[in-house]
Amino acid sequence: MAATKEEKRAQKRKDLVKNILIVFLAVMLVLTFFSGTIQNWSLPEVATAYVQQGSVSPQIRASGVVEADDPYNIEPKETRRIASVSVKVGDEVKQGDVLFVLEGQESEELEAAMKELQELENQYELALFTGDVTDEIITRVRNGQSGTAASYQQRLREVNDAYNNAVAADTQAASDLELLKAEYDVKIGALKPVDVTDITIANANAEAEISKLTTEETNLNTQIAAQDAIINDTTITDPNVKSAAQTKKAQLEGQLAGVVAKKQELQNQMAENKRNADIWTAQYEQQKAALELEYNTKRLELEARKAQTAVSVETAKTTREAAIGNIQSELTLSGKYESLSLAVEKVAKLQEQSLGSEVKSPVDGRVTSINYAAGQTMQANETAAVIQVKGKAMTMKFTVTAEQARSLKQGDVVDPQDAWRYSEFKAQITAIRPDPEDPGNRRQVTISIDSPEVQTGQTVNIRIGESQKNYEMTVPNSAIKEDNNGKFVLIVQQKSSPLRNRYIARRVDVEVLASDDTTTAINAAIEGYEYVITTANANIEPGQEVRLAETGY
Repeated sequence: MAATKEEKRAQKRKDLVKNILIVFLAVMLVLTFFSGTIQNWSLPEVATAYVQQGSVSPQIRASGVVEADDPYNIEPKETRRIASVSVKVGDEVKQGDVLFVLEGQESEELEAAMKELQELENQYELALFTGDVTDEIITRVRNGQSGTAASYQQRLREVNDAYNNAVAADTQAASDLELLKAEYDVKIGALKPVDVTDITIANANAEAEISKLTTEETNLNTQIAAQDAIINDTTITDPNVKSAAQTKKAQLEGQLAGVVAKKQELQNQMAENKRNADIWTAQYEQQKAALELEYNTKRLELEARKAQTAVSVETAKTTREAAIGNIQSELTLSGKYESLSLAVEKVAKLQEQSLGSEVKSPVDGRVTSINYAAGQTMQANETAAVIQVKGKAMTMKFTVTAEQARSLKQGDVVDPQDAWRYSEFKAQITAIRPDPEDPGNRRQVTISIDSPEVQTGQTVNIRIGESQKNYEMTVPNSAIKEDNNGKFVLIVQQKSSPLRNRYIARRVDVEVLASDDTTTAINAAIEGYEYVITTANANIEPGQEVRLAETGY
């Protein structure tokens, strides 16, 4: 009987649940078996090496470029063109052997010196005839009697002192004139003219009073005349009138006499005032004239002295300018003459030092370098060739660590690494100094080399120290660690479990017996043949779990 739709759907649900359960169980099974491997890939990876028997060669190996010890540099004094080179690097030469053959011509330095000499001669001759140089100066310069800096300084001091003294005297004369004028003004100001204002006012008042008295006098004379007319009038017969007129006239005449007397008194006073004013004015003018005479007399004297000091200033100025001009002219001419003399000496010296047609070796030795070829121009005072002087050793420098240097001392014998290449080789340490580039951690070693088979510029490989020795336990140098408690190694200790093996880093303190460039001999509380960690991709602490790079487990 065919299944219904509901039965088919129920069966599908059962199949789906079964499949999901199967997949879940499979995943759980995989995770169970591989959980250790997955966890292991998150651990630091380390490289290891066996602790094993081996040999250590504690020799120090190094290499360096050989240099000449106090080489002789051939440095010609002329710039010349090379016709041919007579030697090659490595040749043994004797004193006097020809090194270079030169083209037959004068050196560039000699040609330049002769040209310079001609120019200086022309400049010197032109300086002689500028019109500023006296015969005396020319003679002194030619005789080599030019002044010194001290004599020029003394001369300048003298003319400057003379000029400064003249200026000071002229300034003092001007100051004395100003002081005289100031003193005169003070004295004239103190000598004030007599004040006649009161006299003038008094006389004016007196004149006014006299004018009034004159009017009064006129009136009184008129009245007296009227009384005289009465007295002399014959028509008047009354004696009383005549008597009264006489009395009145007498009275008027008395008044007139008083007016005239008063008027005369005022006139006399005015005359006395005028005489006093004239006397006082005359006295003032006399004193003023005396002061002016005294002032003018002294002024003329001082003006004469000022004129003389002004002339002295101009004379001192002219003298100073002339002295400075002469010193400058002498210095200029002397400098040109000295330059000319030096140029003459230079030409003579270059002619004397002329190489001729050859450059020869001044010493016995071996040619270690040649810097020019035929056809090139050899430059003056530059090294054309280098000769290792016979009997003098060569040197080589190299650096070692400060720890390595502690095993070395001056005088230690040095051997070549490739001894088969040399039939004669002698070398020894001559100096041990701090390395200039790293004085705290490294040392620079200098050795002397004596070998006919070694040349400067050659690289030599050397070794210093003891021969190799066998030890029970050796490890790579990279396995040695160090902290405040001393040196140690990290060995790999295996721990087994049902699912996987675990590897734990364990610290073991060691004593270093010897070491060379790659290997260290140790003494430690281990049985031997353990794995020691040499490198790791992370910092490893004792007790930490690690995975081995060789297996991946």
